[in-house]
Amino acid sequence: MSGANPYGSAPTHHMLSVLVQNRPGVLARVASLFARRGYNIFSLAVAPTEHEEYSRITIVVDVESSPLEQIVKQLFKLVDVVKISELDPRRSVERELLMATVRVPAEDRGQVVELTNIFEGKILAAQYAREQRIPYLGICLGMQVATIEYARHVAGMKDANSTEFEPDTPYPVIALINEWKDADGSIQKRDENSDLGGTMRLGAQSSDVSRGTLAHKIYGDVVTERHRHRYEANVNYLQDLRKAGLVISALTQREQLTEIVELPQDVHPWYVGVQFHPEFKSTPWDGHPLFNAFIKAAMDHQGQGKKLKAA
Repeated sequence: MSGANPYGSAPTHHMLSVLVQNRPGVLARVASLFARRGYNIFSLAVAPTEHEEYSRITIVVDVESSPLEQIVKQLFKLVDVVKISELDPRRSVERELLMATVRVPAEDRGQVVELTNIFEGKILAAQYAREQRIPYLGICLGMQVATIEYARHVAGMKDANSTEFEPDTPYPVIALINEWKDADGSIQKRDENSDLGGTMRLGAQSSDVSRGTLAHKIYGDVVTERHRHRYEANVNYLQDLRKAGLVISALTQREQLTEIVELPQDVHPWYVGVQFHPEFKSTPWDGHPLFNAFIKAAMDHQGQGKKLKAA
């Protein structure tokens, strides 16, 4: 391992991944080694590996470039240390965790909750995949997220949402349907106060697939998949979404509920959301055609990236 930081001009920050034996006191011995040598630890995280006899310590340390090799040698002298790797920032993903107590007036608490809403993070992920032309497969809530994102940022429906998360949204593009016919022909009814499990749309249902779509290439004329959800794409907004360019490529045969949405292939190479759960019909011995198509699209995307770097 070289003492110099090969990933940038700043010589001080280095990320070390230290594989150690999972024994009491190992973390204390490693941390005290850094303290004795006068190295400032910016962050430290430890967790067990897939092998219970080992743990991995990830350390971000602030040192001058030259003595980094010295501390690596010192770490290797500890009998509990098995392996040390310096992580390339360009090929590593960094995450930081912040725990904070915030004092706000009661009327402003909703804004704080909104800022930390995981669901909004999903919206941003779908937007990034759409704008950067990265293959996207949304399943169940993932399809609803893609629909909401498109409604907000393309169809001009500001603050569009699902009534599951924002009952008072001005554009409830995802909503709870009140009545539908189940697979056995019985009429099911529900509202927001209904028992959650007893009012789901469950089981296999068939949908007609539009020709000329990505879904048709994968499934053919009809798709039959299993379901487990309560909220649906709101039929009252489908026409506006279509006008804005969203492709509704499959609708249920009975209720005409949205089953698959996608983007035109001249706009995005592979962007698909499905309301059903294809994983219910996928096995290790018989790969699901939807997953196969998604993996192929991801590999094609990765190959294009390598070609661009080589050029």
